[in-house]
Amino acid sequence: MLSSEHYRQLILESIHQLPPIALMEVVDFIDYMKQKTLKNSINSLSDSIILEGQILSQHETNHLEEEFKDYAQHFPHD
Repeated sequence: MLSSEHYRQLILESIHQLPPIALMEVVDFIDYMKQKTLKNSINSLSDSIILEGQILSQHETNHLEEEFKDYAQHFPHD
């Protein structure tokens, strides 16, 4: 398996050959992948929030979900 840096370099080299319309699709796909990754991270975190045998109360869980609901929109990664 190649390193992350190698994949980044391959992507950068490849996009230079694409027309503008294809670049727009690449940006859309990247946004989709960021959302998917963020959602998976949040789901994984919520699945594993058990600290020393204590599960967060429903109130605390609701608070965390509300706190991070629009995280990607408020803090986009450009």
